[in-house]
Amino acid sequence: MDPNNSSKSDNSVANDLTHITEEMYKKNYELSQTNKTLTLLRKIDEITLNSITDVMQVAKSIVDAVIENSDFVTASIYLSNSKLNSLEQIAFSHLDEQIQAKLNDVLPIYVTSMPFSSTNNLLVKALGTKRAYITNTLLDVFATFENKKNIDTFASILQIKSTVVYPLVIRGQCFGILIISLAQDEASIDIYSQDLIKRLSSVIGISLDNTLLYKSIEDANDRLKQLDKMKDEFVSLASHELRTPMTAIKSYLWMYLENKKNGSPSEKDTTYLEHALDATNRLINLVNDMLNVSRIEAGRYVIRQKEINLAKLAQDTFTELTPFASGQQITLHVDASGAENIQVMADPDKMKEVFINLAGNSIKFTPPGGSITVSFKIENDMIITNLTDTGKGMTKEDLDKLFQKFSSVGDSYLTKITMEGTGLGLYITKSIIEMHGGKIWVNSEIDKGSTFSFSLKIVKDQKTIEASTFPITNSVVSLVASA
Repeated sequence: MDPNNSSKSDNSVANDLTHITEEMYKKNYELSQTNKTLTLLRKIDEITLNSITDVMQVAKSIVDAVIENSDFVTASIYLSNSKLNSLEQIAFSHLDEQIQAKLNDVLPIYVTSMPFSSTNNLLVKALGTKRAYITNTLLDVFATFENKKNIDTFASILQIKSTVVYPLVIRGQCFGILIISLAQDEASIDIYSQDLIKRLSSVIGISLDNTLLYKSIEDANDRLKQLDKMKDEFVSLASHELRTPMTAIKSYLWMYLENKKNGSPSEKDTTYLEHALDATNRLINLVNDMLNVSRIEAGRYVIRQKEINLAKLAQDTFTELTPFASGQQITLHVDASGAENIQVMADPDKMKEVFINLAGNSIKFTPPGGSITVSFKIENDMIITNLTDTGKGMTKEDLDKLFQKFSSVGDSYLTKITMEGTGLGLYITKSIIEMHGGKIWVNSEIDKGSTFSFSLKIVKDQKTIEASTFPITNSVVSLVASA
């Protein structure tokens, strides 16, 4: 045998074995990376299914799982918030306590809010272009953060060499951003990590979208249940409120007709008819209020605005209410100091209804000898109207249901039928104020009275008259009980 041939054969075998070993190592590495990816994706599915309605919990669990099952340094998720015009961080991956302690004095855990106006920032760029970006400079992610030294220290502590900013896109819309930081620079990131990040952006986007959709469906379902309950309560209460005056009308008219049929009219016949008339008026008021509520909630409640003097309107309304209030031994007073020449754009009839509803409510809960005062305060471009009574006040529980339909607040000192309300007045009042672009709130303390307040914008060189239909707004009503 030729020794040269034998040597060549041995070398060939060695080369083949080396090649096979390298291929096996490569395949094992690929298999290992694939297993890591599948394990992580399966973990994300489990997280979504186990906490499907809490998007922040889902996001936090996902970024923690990403770091636990990969070689990445950190991961964070931002969602677009159109109301705040910014990207808001909803999750950042868990950090070791010692590392966290080092970071506390350097920089918050990433910027938690990034305004859309920061167009030189990679997060905002990715949101607008729906493209992924990678950078070796963490400052590109913190374009609005001015302290570059702190950012460099932050990256050094975490040993961050590069950061990938990936858009979360569903149905053609970018609704969030996934940020992955790595310990390798851009040129050193292997194809497996690149593929994993791309797959993560897709899976995480679907997961968060499903969570948000499920939450919106759950919220809508809860709202439908509440509306169904409110409908049943409305029908029940409306039926009760309608039946009471109708029964009174029927009873008084029956007694009148019986006396007349027997040929012996009673001296109380006039009283019977007066009571029947009172009950009829209550019935008409209730029907009118129910119609107004229906129009408000359907967005068909019309207000016709023009410049009015709120202080003069309050004075005129209180003048009309004075005879009734005097009968209850209650004093009405308007303090127009500082508001004598202040104009607002408002519907005078609707604002008069506001004063009547608020004053009527205060009269119901103010004992004889008490008083009700309207005063005004100017704050910036708003006029604040305060209606203060010396009544019995309200509890926190009463305040919470004060502006609800058919709300029943406490027990009144008065039981006069002429002041019995429909339970809709304050709800309508709140709606009217909000339709005028204002807010209404109340402060109250037991045995010390209540103050109803509402705000309206002051007119500045405006002389127009408007007529339009306003849908009910979602303004927040602040209910504050005094300490």
